[in-house]
Amino acid sequence: MANGSAPLQYSLNGTSWSPTNNFTGLAGNQNYLVYVKDANGCITTEPFRINNILIGVLLDADTVTECPGSNVFLSVKASGMVNIQKFDICLTYDPSIAIFWGIDQVHSNLGQVNTDSGVLGQLVMNWTGSTAKSIPDGDILFRLEFKGKASGTSMLQWANFLPGICGITDNSGLPYIVSFSQEGAAVFRPQPTASILGDTTICQGNSLDLTSDGNFYQHMWTLPNGSQVPGQQYSIASAGMSDDGVYIVETTNNLGCTDKDTVNVSIKPGPQFQIALADTACADAVYQLEPGEGYASYEWWDFSTLPTNTATGEGVYWVKITDLYGCSNSDTLTLLYCPAAIYIPTAFSPNGDGKNEVFRARYSDVDILQDFKLLIYNRWGQLIFEGNSMDEAWDGYYNGVLCPDGVYSYFIRFTKPQGKTLREKSPIKGTVMLLR
Repeated sequence: MANGSAPLQYSLNGTSWSPTNNFTGLAGNQNYLVYVKDANGCITTEPFRINNILIGVLLDADTVTECPGSNVFLSVKASGMVNIQKFDICLTYDPSIAIFWGIDQVHSNLGQVNTDSGVLGQLVMNWTGSTAKSIPDGDILFRLEFKGKASGTSMLQWANFLPGICGITDNSGLPYIVSFSQEGAAVFRPQPTASILGDTTICQGNSLDLTSDGNFYQHMWTLPNGSQVPGQQYSIASAGMSDDGVYIVETTNNLGCTDKDTVNVSIKPGPQFQIALADTACADAVYQLEPGEGYASYEWWDFSTLPTNTATGEGVYWVKITDLYGCSNSDTLTLLYCPAAIYIPTAFSPNGDGKNEVFRARYSDVDILQDFKLLIYNRWGQLIFEGNSMDEAWDGYYNGVLCPDGVYSYFIRFTKPQGKTLREKSPIKGTVMLLR
């Protein structure tokens, strides 16, 4: 464009003049001089340069398919990158599908490429060279790594979200036309959702039944001991304490994608208790049954729900206890008819506390032993007490003085009641400890 006395004429070489000011088909990377002549024949000139008239820079990226949770690598290649001085390659992706993980395999002609991924879904690869560089057509500029977040397709697209910054410029600072010949994509196949169903708090001895959700999938269980078992269900007929721990199931669909779920199975031992020292006893006394306090519920043979109960007479006495985890256990005491017996203590303590103050023999039957005699001797063989009936007891004194601590010998003689069965035979000899 020029001002002057019309009509104006134009030339690129100063000899071929034309009334038009439009020139086409000029070669790139050359210097030119334009001439303008007015009606008076006056001429002025203006130099200019056409740096490049290529179609522009073509970028293409891979399309890679994987399962969610896996990492994919998308190579970005270029054509037409001649005498480049700077680039800001701006790309977008779907952050709900993939997460940007990093960049590698940068072309050796470039050295270091900086990345800016501060805005989710946007990437800027920045490079500025100290000198102009060229990249052979088809070479990999760099490789982008993404981690799959969910099933779907995350397209890798050229964008211009930073006006005036995104682009590629040559060594004269002029921009290239940038286009994608093939936009890349990170494709993540549909993924199964692993889920373990079943009770995870089990009473010892009960069955453990775990089921992995998904009828048409493959399932692999990893047990607490590290062993693996295939199948949708995992069951134990009678769970023991060694079955306590972490169970993992890995679910795989027909596309090869997997997912895992984990549960912690707790095996509870259940209530451990006894209501008597033995399972069977003689029905000749009253028994206080005390399994212990702090359980969730008590169920006795007589429908009582109290923590304690009393058993007397022949029969079977039982209790069922349930703890706070819902685990139950039971114990039984059977009282049987036993032959009559003589019970003789091994020690007594005449110290005035009201407990175990005297030494005497007791008979388990209601009848009275005939011709009963109890003799007590000290360690020198001296007779220090004599009792002539079962009601008489030694209080630990001799001649009004409390005897010293120690072992004393006793001699018991009696006549068995007629028609009675008696465990012991007369006479009975033994020792008793006097404690003060």
